[in-house]
Amino acid sequence: MKKAIALVLALITLTGIGSVNQVAAIPYVVIAAVITVTALIALDKIDGRCYPIYIYGLALALLWQTSMLGSYIVGADIHGEFFAANKAIIGGWDLGYVSTGNTSLALGGLSQLLAKLGIGLVWQFKVLYPAMFAIVPVILYLAYSRMVGAKRGYFAVMFFAVTPVFFVEVVGIAKSMIAEVFLAALVLLVVVNIKSWKRILSISGVTVLASLCHYTIGLLMIIYLIGGLLTLLIGKVIRLKCLRGEHLSLKYSSLIVVVTLASAFLWFSNVADGRMIDNYIHVGKCVVGSVGILFESPLEMVEPEVAEPEVVEPEVAEPEVVEPEVAEPEVVEPEVVEPEVIEPEVVEPEVIEPVIIVPEVIEPVIIVPEVIEPTIIEPVIIELEVIEPEVIVPEIIVPELSYLYKQEPLVKTAIGLDFGDATTGGKGFRVLQYTMQLFLVLGGIYFLLRYKRYKFTTDFASYVIVSFGLLGLCLFLPLFSTIINASRFYHIALFFLAPIWVIGVEEVVRDVSRIASRTKVRIECLRKH
Repeated sequence: MKKAIALVLALITLTGIGSVNQVAAIPYVVIAAVITVTALIALDKIDGRCYPIYIYGLALALLWQTSMLGSYIVGADIHGEFFAANKAIIGGWDLGYVSTGNTSLALGGLSQLLAKLGIGLVWQFKVLYPAMFAIVPVILYLAYSRMVGAKRGYFAVMFFAVTPVFFVEVVGIAKSMIAEVFLAALVLLVVVNIKSWKRILSISGVTVLASLCHYTIGLLMIIYLIGGLLTLLIGKVIRLKCLRGEHLSLKYSSLIVVVTLASAFLWFSNVADGRMIDNYIHVGKCVVGSVGILFESPLEMVEPEVAEPEVVEPEVAEPEVVEPEVAEPEVVEPEVVEPEVIEPEVVEPEVIEPVIIVPEVIEPVIIVPEVIEPTIIEPVIIELEVIEPEVIVPEIIVPELSYLYKQEPLVKTAIGLDFGDATTGGKGFRVLQYTMQLFLVLGGIYFLLRYKRYKFTTDFASYVIVSFGLLGLCLFLPLFSTIINASRFYHIALFFLAPIWVIGVEEVVRDVSRIASRTKVRIECLRKH
């Protein structure tokens, strides 16, 4: 026991410090720890009394490797939640402030209390809330081990915890981390053997508290209570064997539903200006609308947009007339040379007759410019080819199953519609996931056929059926999964389906081993003969 505590403390300390400092090797350390502990438990090397300690340590390490990254909060919804909680800490919890985060007791109440104890809001969300959320797998282990045994309970819890939604998505929603503790308590309460009045009060209490902490988890718990009640009624009519055992009476189950609904209505109608009631009504309308989509024909669902033809008007160029340029005649004035008179030189005593040089008169040359006749360029008219507009008629693809057209991408991936477009690694990951889900489906079948091998209570069995029903709605009811998204629906369903997955793996391995053994015996018999 002490050794287990020491190892767990070392693991979570290393994970916390390493994640804050963003050490890249931390995820690999956590993965190695999960594999090592799981292998040792499979080989019976760890005492069963230490299982809860290891489960808590591994769960917290998985959560802290995400929440402790860096020095600030990590997640999607958590930033809006931080604003609502910080507003309540600074100015008090204003119940009239319109915000979905303001409706949460975990943000408006618990955060104030922890702040008064000197714990900063950032470290509340990074350290304390994940530490409280890590209790969920421990509570689930206490419930599962009562029905399927300690080792199967451990495997079921680890399957629940290693699903990425647990340590990647939900760890970024502070109010959901607290509310899911109460959901885990509901699972335990439908398993433990306590008096009816204690169970009624406890189930009513945890459901109301979950609703006050997170409206989504509270609504889902109410759906489970109503769905479980309807399942028991239907099981009674069709005489379903797995629902014949002792269970909470229909009268008490109805009382729990009424109390929870009344409490949730009173709370949400008075906080945040009744915004959550409007949201619930909107969700109801969306679900009804999704049902209507199922009855639409494929042609009604896919409405092609026909593009209007675009006519391109040809541009006709205007003829360009080039005016001829007429050169003005250039008149060159003749240059008149003045006659030069040379005085005769008188030489004494010889008298030379003076020579009179008469200058030659040069007639001026008049240059008559050549007149260039203007060339008139005829305009060239280019006739543009008028292209007739092409009307593209879109091809109408009629899906084989009309409801798939309206599903969210993650559901289409789960069904396998994008398998051809995935990379080689993506295909391998999908094959692994399909194999895991196949074990879950087979586990449900084995659960119905071999329920006597296990100690499932009737109430828990009804919630198993409700969980399969919710997953079925995500697949077959258009847009239903978008209420909170498919991954979170799957996460909530695993609260009740995780042990069913273990049963599927175990029974398949057992049947394959039995078939292999019989085949081997027959082959040996044939050889002898």
